[in-house]
Amino acid sequence: MADSVSPGGEPAVLRLGPSAALEGRVVNLAGMAPVEGATVVVRSGSVEKGAVTGGNGLFRIEDLPPGTYSVTAGAAGLAPATRPGVEVPSEEGPVELGLGGGWAIRVLVMKWEPPPPGWRRSSGVPLPQGAPIEGARVVLFRAVSDAYVTAITGADGSARFEGLGEGIWRVGAVKEGYCVGSGGRDVRLRTGSPPEETREVRLLPAVATPLRVMDESGAPLAGARIYTGGRDEEFDEKASRLVGRTDAEGRATFTFDDGIPSKAVVWIVPESGAGAVMVEPEDAQSGEELKAVAPPGRAVQGTVRDSGGKPLAGAEVYLTVIDDEREIDIGLYAYTDASGAFRFPAVPFGETALEVDIGGEWDTAEFEADDRRSPLVQEFTLEAEEE
Repeated sequence: MADSVSPGGEPAVLRLGPSAALEGRVVNLAGMAPVEGATVVVRSGSVEKGAVTGGNGLFRIEDLPPGTYSVTAGAAGLAPATRPGVEVPSEEGPVELGLGGGWAIRVLVMKWEPPPPGWRRSSGVPLPQGAPIEGARVVLFRAVSDAYVTAITGADGSARFEGLGEGIWRVGAVKEGYCVGSGGRDVRLRTGSPPEETREVRLLPAVATPLRVMDESGAPLAGARIYTGGRDEEFDEKASRLVGRTDAEGRATFTFDDGIPSKAVVWIVPESGAGAVMVEPEDAQSGEELKAVAPPGRAVQGTVRDSGGKPLAGAEVYLTVIDDEREIDIGLYAYTDASGAFRFPAVPFGETALEVDIGGEWDTAEFEADDRRSPLVQEFTLEAEEE
């Protein structure tokens, strides 16, 4: 870069004063989680500079003349925060700004008690107060985002969340031995909302449910795995809960303590010789015995590799089975291990299709409806992405 020239013809020397940097962190006051993508602006007189926080909520603003600054941070859905009088350079270390509103939500979790005979919601008469439940895990979900905060109820059955930002919050609670409960209508926090809202969550005690599993001939199926979770006719072990296995007589007892009663689903996955079957009871609180007849089936297994023969771990394998005669229409998920291998131990006979997906690359295969080889082995080769 050329030197500047003074009117007298001598080069002018531009001397810059000392500069410093300001570092800090932006967090959500509800849970103190770091806020990614928050905008941070520092101001002092005519000086104004900004930065955006990274995934860990950290920011750094450089080349600031020493002095006293006002620091403001903001992010969508959260009330902004300002800290005046921040010295740069700072002897106190990084500055922290907490985002959130002045709102709080108190959640009371109690045992569900049946309403009196003839009770109607429109009557205006409140439901009976059940005993408070200590140790329940309460979760607040912010709608249209992945944000959530959690807390554990105390001896009075309550949990309080402070510093919540603007938005729609959904309330849920779970406790071992109880069915999942919700807090009724959502909580909408916005300008003009009261400083604190209260929601009640009533949990139904989970009822032990006996189950009997047999094949089409009526013989008991021992060692079948029992899962709860989900509602639609797709089974994914990652999204379900293993609650037991059948004994030598094909029997097991479990509770629906991980799902809302109206959405209770049971998946039975035999070890071999039969296909997976789903049971959806009419009333998960009745305690009546469930019976499941597993259709004939076999294992389907294979490996997924790239075009160079390298095993592909973490590929999602989705299998569908349709058999109109037996009214079977289900989907099953599996995932490849470090060696690229996958296995479905209990696939009912029927029109079967496999779809493999990893990193946007995919492949499919279909089987004959009467193909009863056991196990049925499938090999998939997916083109490796170019570097």
